[in-house]
Formats: sequence, structure tokens, C-alpha cells
Amino acid sequence: MNDRKIASLQVLRGVAALMVVSHHAGRAVSARRPEDLVYTDFSIILSEIIELGSVGVDLFFVLSGFLMLHIAEPYFRGQRSVFDFLLQRVVRIWPLYLVATFVALIPALATLVRTGVMGYDLTPYRLLGLVFVPTFNANGGIQPILGVGWTLSYEFLFYLAFAAILPFGRPHALVRLAAVLLALHGVGQILGSSAMGHFLRSDLLLEFFAGGTIAILFQRGLLRFGTGAALIAAGGVLLLGSTLLPASNVPRAVAFGVPACLAFTGFLTLEGRVAWPSWLLLVGDASYALYLFHTLLLYRVANAVMRPLFAHGHPEIGMVAAFAAAVLTALVVGIGAHFAIERRLQAIIAGWLRENRNANSRKSVAPPSVAGRTTA
Repeated sequence: MNDRKIASLQVLRGVAALMVVSHHAGRAVSARRPEDLVYTDFSIILSEIIELGSVGVDLFFVLSGFLMLHIAEPYFRGQRSVFDFLLQRVVRIWPLYLVATFVALIPALATLVRTGVMGYDLTPYRLLGLVFVPTFNANGGIQPILGVGWTLSYEFLFYLAFAAILPFGRPHALVRLAAVLLALHGVGQILGSSAMGHFLRSDLLLEFFAGGTIAILFQRGLLRFGTGAALIAAGGVLLLGSTLLPASNVPRAVAFGVPACLAFTGFLTLEGRVAWPSWLLLVGDASYALYLFHTLLLYRVANAVMRPLFAHGHPEIGMVAAFAAAVLTALVVGIGAHFAIERRLQAIIAGWLRENRNANSRKSVAPPSVAGRTTA
């Protein structure tokens, strides 16, 4: 079954993207609000609740792990090569990421033209982030040019780990995947307290593995359908409960990963049992573009809406209005980028790959006298 036919997963993509957008919109009106807009009463938007929106990232990681196992059969059987697998992954995520990164750099480039000063770190080291190599700030956090791109470094690391097990076939695939991830963790341990060490031994990689485990259970018919609502509710309760735990003592894979797995499984078991609204399916289709582009205007819009309302003595209204405007703007920009950029890019690249395959096929079947003939 192709993942496109699993409507519940498209909806889950949309939900995950909306959670991330809401997370950043919430931060725009609270923790990252301009300092001159003073307001200390957080009774409307609690910082703990805002942080819960970041579980959308964990949902994406679980989803990626699921899809890799779900679509892997032709690669496990040797019908398609490991190179094809990696090429498909690169084609899917890299072109739009480059476009979004360039758009994010436009203000810095405009400043460079106007003042002769870049005002942005574009050292060769920083540019490695354009090909998913993690680059780190002074505090050891991943900091690519496009802020949300940090997740793609983990995404591509998992793709490489998964590619390593494809030549060995499906039997014991999860065991082999666990061994590769354990080896990465071991390298991270060897690298110690360095930023790369922390990256390689991150518990976020467990979320990809969990998604793969769910895929195996799904393919073997071991998931109980009809329990979806209960699983989603359980995930929500656990997620809310995580706000009561000391964050420094609880791994993210536990605080956010476990609720994400429950919610993901719940959505999966609702397949064919719920008539999902078309608008949510649309958000799911546009989820990658929405994820990449949503921060480019979100903070500016929130600031523009808040400032006059704060000035007129209506901070509460200003925060709520700014939150709503930021989310709406993100949706418009993300869905617009999906139709105007992402779909066109994918169509162009797919056409190019198809022509290239056809050309190679013609060469492979051409008679030797034709294939080897040269012209004077």
C-alpha cells in the first residue's frame, strides 16, 4: 500500500505541521515577543502549553520511520537499488529546502547590497547545513541557516542508517536497524561531550526506530483497529502530563516520543473509519512546504499585529490576535509555496529523472553496432 493511500497519515502530517506552526506562533507572542512589549501575565498562553506544540516534530520523526519500512519492499528484494532509495529521499526533501533557505537569506542579501555588510554567518562550515551536515552554534545546538532545518539533519542521518540495512533484505530488518543506530550511538559516546557526539547519540533517533516498529506491526496485522480514538486520547493525556515533569530529567523520546507514538498509532488505526475533511488533507499535502516556510513571516506578522494593540492598552487582545494572524499567514504562505514551488519542482525533477531512465533504457537495448557506432 502506498503511503499516499493512507489518508490518516496525510491528516497526521497536517496535524503535525499545525502543531509546529502553533508552537512558533505561541513563542512569537510570548517568549520571543519584542522586549519593549511588556506583559507579564501569561494566563492566556502558558509557556508550558506552547512548548507542547513542538511534539509535531516527534510525530514527523515517527512518521518517517514508519514510511521507510512501509515502502521498503522493492529495495529489500533488490528490485530497486540503495542508490535509488537515497536519490528519492534527496529529491523529495533537498530542492525545496534549498529554495526556502535562499528565501530566508533575502533580507541578509538585501542588507549586503545596501550596506556592503552581510550581517549573517555564511562561512563554509555553516554552508554544510545545506547538504544536511549538522552545523552547531557556540552552545552546541544545531543551527542551520534555515532554523527549522535542524530536523532534516536527523532525518537524513536516519535515511543513511536505513540505507545501510537495505542490501540484507527484510528478514530481521529491525534488528539490523537497531544495530546501526546503536553503532551511531557508540560513535557518539566516543566523541564524548562534543556537539557531534551529542548529535549522534540523540534519543530522537529512537523515534524513527519506533515508527519502523509500528510499520512492522501494521504490515503483520497486529494493530487493533477501532482503538484509534483511545490511543490518541492517551497520547494527549501523556503529553499534557509531561508538563508536570522536570524537563531536564526526562529524555525527549519519553516525554514527547511516547505520546507521539500513541497518537500516530491511533491515527493509523482510524484509516477507513473516518471521513477526514478535505482542508486537513490539503494541509497534509502541503505539510513539508508549510514546515519549511512558516517561520519566514510568522514573527514579523505577530509583531506587526501586537504592537498597535499593546500601544492602545489591549495586550491580551493583541496576543490572541497576533497568534491567530501568525498561524493564518503561515498557512497561506505554506500552502502557496506547496502549489507554486514544491509541486512544480517535483514535476520538473520527476520529468528529468524519467527522461534519464528512458535514455538509459534505450542505450541498454540498442544493437551493439548502433550503440558503438561513432561519427567522423
